[in-house]
Amino acid sequence: MKKISILLICISLAAVCYAVDKGSLALGWEAGHPVVRYWLQPEMALEVGANFSMTSVSGGAPTDTGIALSAKGLKVLKSVGSLNISAGVGLEITSRSNAYNQQDRNISAFGLGVLLDFEYFVKAVPNVSLGAMVGIAFVSTTDKITVAGVSVSQTSTTICPTGGLSLGGLSIKYYFK
Repeated sequence: MKKISILLICISLAAVCYAVDKGSLALGWEAGHPVVRYWLQPEMALEVGANFSMTSVSGGAPTDTGIALSAKGLKVLKSVGSLNISAGVGLEITSRSNAYNQQDRNISAFGLGVLLDFEYFVKAVPNVSLGAMVGIAFVSTTDKITVAGVSVSQTSTTICPTGGLSLGGLSIKYYFK
């Protein structure tokens, strides 16, 4: 992942072009995972992301394996110089097997939310943007564990903040022309 980030930074320093035209495509890193943003129109974008994780611990515990898929649609509310302020809706689907390194513990979640997205285009390198997102999401989580052949499942629903002003809400993107 570090190699990809370094490559994106090197490419952005080598090229100069104007971003956010219809058909503009960006690759980036947001909230801890890679994303692709595509501008359908000068003020409407679609973004998709994916993340895969594996966590192992010593002592023979099973590997915690997870996947997350996300998508969001954005509409620019206001452009001020190099800053776009957009509103949008987003969804995320996650699944983990052997969660918390516990054999046969599976967790799945579905989240749907609304958000504000702030994207600043760096003037020195116009095809690079820095961003932040804040929002609120409705999340439904199912936690299922099987012990001695007996499955127990618990579903919970919460409303929680997303992004915020934490590291998880920050992004960097490189736009291709």
